[in-house]
Amino acid sequence: MAKIYTPDGESTDLGEVIAAWRMRQRLAEEAEQRAAFIASQNDPEVRAWIEIAQNEEALRAVARHVRPTKKPAA
Repeated sequence: MAKIYTPDGESTDLGEVIAAWRMRQRLAEEAEQRAAFIASQNDPEVRAWIEIAQNEEALRAVARHVRPTKKPAA
């Protein structure tokens, strides 16, 4: 069977190669998202938007508590 050479080494199983590639892609995306999140925490505009979103969620939680979404029984 033919060997497939990848950054992780060599393999003869295409399924293993694809799974390893997906894992590398996922880890790279997670690292990029973490870096963007950390960088954004120091941006004043981003902080303002985060606070607005948190305030909106708090208001929704209070509204759900005060006025439940269940319909009254007939």
